[in-house]
Amino acid sequence: MNEAVGQAFQGGARAPPSSAEGTNVARTIANELDTAKFDPLLVQSVARSAKSSLDMLLARADGLVVRDRAATLLTGSAATPQLVQNLSVAVFLYHCGRLRALEEEYSSDVYAILRSSVVVSVRCSSPQIRHITCSPGCNRDL
Repeated sequence: MNEAVGQAFQGGARAPPSSAEGTNVARTIANELDTAKFDPLLVQSVARSAKSSLDMLLARADGLVVRDRAATLLTGSAATPQLVQNLSVAVFLYHCGRLRALEEEYSSDVYAILRSSVVVSVRCSSPQIRHITCSPGCNRDL
C-alpha cells in the first residue's frame, strides 16, 4: 500500500497526483483488505496498515497544497497554476475517498480503524474546502 502511495506522489509538486492515481490507491487498499477478509484478526491488521498508508498520503497531499493568495483568488477567466495544482490534489483526494464504500463491506471494527483517515480525505475534497487547506489533523472527530 505504501508503494501505491509513493507512486502517486512520484511526480512531486510539478506533477501532482491525478484521479487515476487516487483510484489506484483506493483499489489497492480495497484489494488488500479483500485478500485478508477470511481472517478477522488479519483484516484488522491490514486495516491498521492501510490507515498508516492513508495518513502518509494525507500528509504528502497536504505538502502539495498551495496556500498563497494566487491559489484562492480568481481573477479573469484563467485559472492560476496554484489553483490548478490545488484542484488536482482535491480531485485525487476525492478518488481516494471512494474508500468510504468499505463501510458497507466490512465490520464496524474494521471500518472504525480506517474511518478517521477516510473521512478526512473525503472532507478535504468536498466542495466546502475552505481554500483547500486541510491537513491530516483537521476535523478528525467527524
